[in-house]
Amino acid sequence: MARYLHRCNNPQILKNEATWFHRGKKKPELIGDFNFWNPEKALSFTRNQKGIWEMHLTLPEDAYLEYAFWIDKKRRLDPQNNNKVHNGLGEWNNYFYMPGFVGSPFLQKEFNGSLFKNESRILYDNLRLANGKRRVSFYTPFGEGPFPLLVIFDGQEYLEYGKVIQIIEVLIGLGEIRPIAVALVENIYKNRFVEYACNDGTVSFITRNVISTARSIMPLVDTTEQKGAFGILGASMGGLMALYSALREPSIFGKVMCQAGAFKMFGDDFSIYEFVDGTNTKPLKIWMNVGRFDFLWEENLRMKELLSKKGYQVELIENNGGHNYTTWRNYVHLGLKAMFPPQNDK
Repeated sequence: MARYLHRCNNPQILKNEATWFHRGKKKPELIGDFNFWNPEKALSFTRNQKGIWEMHLTLPEDAYLEYAFWIDKKRRLDPQNNNKVHNGLGEWNNYFYMPGFVGSPFLQKEFNGSLFKNESRILYDNLRLANGKRRVSFYTPFGEGPFPLLVIFDGQEYLEYGKVIQIIEVLIGLGEIRPIAVALVENIYKNRFVEYACNDGTVSFITRNVISTARSIMPLVDTTEQKGAFGILGASMGGLMALYSALREPSIFGKVMCQAGAFKMFGDDFSIYEFVDGTNTKPLKIWMNVGRFDFLWEENLRMKELLSKKGYQVELIENNGGHNYTTWRNYVHLGLKAMFPPQNDK
């Protein structure tokens, strides 16, 4: 068995069952998307007849999941799994996927050269931003325009881990969506929770600073004539902020893409529930996406039900993934296609 462990990776997968092996004196446990990364719900290994720690898990055949070992109350990477991915929060996770998993088809296609011109700016605002400045990367498609704008929260993560610009380029190149301009708004991690927690200062920064700068360097659609022509995208707290921004400025942001929106955190609802329920229905088109192994899954179902009850045009796409950018990037193309169809398909 020791020789077997040396040459094989974890987990071993047969149909819909994943099996982990571990050799060591201390009993390992497993945390990951399947238990919402909660050490109190860590999955325990047992010793098999050969003295090797072993654990089995039955999963959907198309699942993509991330995990880590939990030993002596500390996270450890699985030494038998070389597949690892950064979680965007300063940690590395191991990952695996079941036999029926299919990644984004738009990451497997390539075009010669970029379809965008890129320009990065530092925008200053001591009134609306906790640190007084923020980097925003603007992507302008080649062509005459005018273009609708897509604003993306957590821009650096969506670029690096979500591969969003690569996906958009392929979609445009294939004629799957109309050409769109993009503004990637970076976050400052220590300020992120406050700035994305239904913060009107953040909404104001986007509408006054980001959009005005975008208009100065991009040929954009006039939202006074085509109301709600712009889109806004975010995940987790960024997904919460995307929906909130559109509710506050529906004449600008008529297209909302919300992935695993953090509508409730640490046991408390954010004010967005009261805002949706207590105000008139806005002319928004809302696309939502969440994984069934995401700790925010139930809250996204709850929000979708409330939005539908209020008469919003809302679609929710579920999948067998967790709370991570790999899951989000594998489904973001569906939201882009729903929000920005080719112009002759409008």
